[in-house]
Amino acid sequence: MAPFRSNEIIIPVASFFYAIGWFSLAFVFPIIAVSLNYGYELTGFLGVFIGLPYALVSFYIKDGNITRIRKIVIFSEAIMLPVTVMLIFFYKSLFFPLLIVSDFATGTYWIASEIFIGQIGKDMLAERYSTAWGIPNLVAPLMAGVILEFTGYGELFVIIAVFFLLAVFFNPRKESENTSTKNESKPLYMMFLPLFLVGLSSGYFYYVIIPFLKISGIQIYLIGLVATIPPMVTAITFIAMNYIHSRNWIYYVTVSSTLLAFPLLLSVNHSLLFIVLVTIPSSAGVAIAFSKLLAYISTKSSPGTGVFYYESMFGAGFMAGSFTGGILFSIMGFTSAFIIFLPALVFAFLTVVSRKIVNTHRRN
Repeated sequence: MAPFRSNEIIIPVASFFYAIGWFSLAFVFPIIAVSLNYGYELTGFLGVFIGLPYALVSFYIKDGNITRIRKIVIFSEAIMLPVTVMLIFFYKSLFFPLLIVSDFATGTYWIASEIFIGQIGKDMLAERYSTAWGIPNLVAPLMAGVILEFTGYGELFVIIAVFFLLAVFFNPRKESENTSTKNESKPLYMMFLPLFLVGLSSGYFYYVIIPFLKISGIQIYLIGLVATIPPMVTAITFIAMNYIHSRNWIYYVTVSSTLLAFPLLLSVNHSLLFIVLVTIPSSAGVAIAFSKLLAYISTKSSPGTGVFYYESMFGAGFMAGSFTGGILFSIMGFTSAFIIFLPALVFAFLTVVSRKIVNTHRRN
């Protein structure tokens, strides 16, 4: 097999192109909803269709063999091209059904790709794959915001369609089944609950805060710039976590949960600058949860089961952050942030207390 066509190369390349297309759509969907005069409740409800496939699909395909998973990856890549082409012409009249299809196709793509990578077990492939979607997560919102601000929806969707076309070209190759096994056990609940908080933060940011900024009259390219802050901080924190080798998992649970509680401060101040400042510690919490707690989960589970644990928790959190956040925001404004994110602080506190009780009991 030629090196250029090996999975070590084509999977990260396909992920890169697919991620640019998807993160551009993820940024622009709430903005379209606002332009169609959707209220916060309905806009928040749209976020359910991002979170839902993570729970459903990860459960459905967690035990699939490598051939089946590969076919699902290819199908999920291919379906986004006609969806985006239809968005060029019908982004207003068919917005809702096209959003649902694209959300389910994309959720399926990420989940199937992660399971596929885990099954083939190539060294450093997961790291290359993560980098390949991490960079688009940083640049796509700003790119989409600038294009949308100075051209229009049609031109943006044409460019996005090109990226999905390139992703289709780089589909994964056939691989033999990875025969390695591990003693699988259920991870402790407190290890994957912070991933629910990660989804909560993401859902609230994309489907409550971004619509708020658009309704407040902030220019779209500036909203895109604000949306680059979380992935930038996350990327920096990911790099820092590579140099921290402690396996004190409870410490990571406590720190990530505490940082993910920071958006509750939006109930006090929600100026543009303060929103940016609050996303910094919250985004660091996202990176700690993903880098360290996922490492723990992966040591306890098979690829499919591990993906099911953390993706279903993330999906549930995203739905809660967008839908519940949208409803509460429409009723009480940014006071909703206090209600939504206070449980993260409570969970961090209870983790510390329970750990102290356990340590005291052991000493006695």
